[in-house]
Amino acid sequence: MFKRLTFILIAFMMLVCVQPAAAFDDYVDGATTIEEILDYTLNNHVDKPELDVLVNGAIEGMLEALDDPYTQYMTPDSLQEFSDSLNGDYVGIGIRMEQYEGYVRVVEVFKNSPAEKAGLKHGDVIVAVDGEDIKDIPLGFVGFKIKGPEGTAVKLKICRNGEYFDATLTRAEVNAPTVTSKVMFNNIGYINIDSFGENTAGDFAAALQELKAKKVKGLILDLRDNPGGYLMAAVRMADHFLPVGKKVVSVVDRYNEKQVYRSFTPVEVKGLPVVILVNEGSASAAEILTGALQDHGVATVVGSQTYGKGTVQTVFNLSNGGALKLTMARYQLPGGEFIDGTGIMPDKQVLSPGLALHVARQIIQPTDQQEIIFTIDKNEAQLNGEKIYIVGKPYNKDGVYYVPLRFTMEALGCTVNLDEQRNGIQATKGDTGFFIPLDSGKTIHPVELSEGISYISVTDLKKLGINCTVKDNTVTVIED
Repeated sequence: MFKRLTFILIAFMMLVCVQPAAAFDDYVDGATTIEEILDYTLNNHVDKPELDVLVNGAIEGMLEALDDPYTQYMTPDSLQEFSDSLNGDYVGIGIRMEQYEGYVRVVEVFKNSPAEKAGLKHGDVIVAVDGEDIKDIPLGFVGFKIKGPEGTAVKLKICRNGEYFDATLTRAEVNAPTVTSKVMFNNIGYINIDSFGENTAGDFAAALQELKAKKVKGLILDLRDNPGGYLMAAVRMADHFLPVGKKVVSVVDRYNEKQVYRSFTPVEVKGLPVVILVNEGSASAAEILTGALQDHGVATVVGSQTYGKGTVQTVFNLSNGGALKLTMARYQLPGGEFIDGTGIMPDKQVLSPGLALHVARQIIQPTDQQEIIFTIDKNEAQLNGEKIYIVGKPYNKDGVYYVPLRFTMEALGCTVNLDEQRNGIQATKGDTGFFIPLDSGKTIHPVELSEGISYISVTDLKKLGINCTVKDNTVTVIED
């Protein structure tokens, strides 16, 4: 026992070597006090506490005092989980999903996974997990229900082409690729990056080379819900877009000393329009790559404001097999901005789910006209012939047709924001603006709010000069 107590004291003494000599006594006093309290508690408390419980509690309390959510003590198990999560390793069935009409739809089945062995396919809609209907349950919670201990079974109810069937899968270790790519739309390259793991930079380079060989006309990098990962993975990926010597990111420590990371390989992506998709779940290394390409003007950023995780953690391995993940510095983008707590603002704000990819396509391959076709009481719209899932269903109320306000205006190319001072919604496209008052006295049919979604009537869209028609239970909106 006393060897463990001595180890704690030694750990504190090691910190002294990086401090001024005048602070030595304070460190010794602090370490001695902790050792005394631990000794008294361990040997005298009525509940006979375990040493590991007290040590872990002391560590947690010390780190909580920093008020830094990114400085963490990781046990050996949690350290392994942390490493696995960055590299795409987990226990589950091996699918990638998206929200679809209140349920979730399979968009990718990983090779050699339980899902592939069970015959699941792209486009399958999961409607129940272990007998529980999952309608309107958030995507992350559905994923949590599907994951579980290795070797256990999960029963899914699947809808495929209107036919329902059950599938029972045995969970197993899955290595989900952190980088996936394809050609979509009219020959546009698409690369999705889930996290920045050990192999991500190499996998990204391979995907990029494959798309370049297909002579794609543009490139979309999807960093939505990417929590980040290894700094150097982001730096190496930025290399493909920036000339040699360009600043990618700076790391500024507690003494305001700066380490600058620069691109050092010849630029590979030339002349291609590049769009980066981000949202509030894009963080850390995802923000580094986004900020570097945005600041150097080589990519257009589309989506919502990023998370704002702008601090650098170093992992110190501990003798017990665990680790201390400690915040050591802050990121600074090439333009000089510190993004911690603020994030990155997109060049084009798009908050409607499912619409960001269409906007990216419009940036790379602009079209002269936008046509939106809504079907009443359905969670989908046809946008220039492309089917897009929408959160709010258009509806008919007392003979008045309503469509989701934000989706409609963003699909027409507008940026939509609430104007509290004027009590209305401002939609802006270039030099053109639409102000939609929330005051019922200024519109024929006031904006309606249903389940958190704002709706505007077709009548008021026409009043704004937007071309709308209603026929056979459909509403068609056309940008003139």
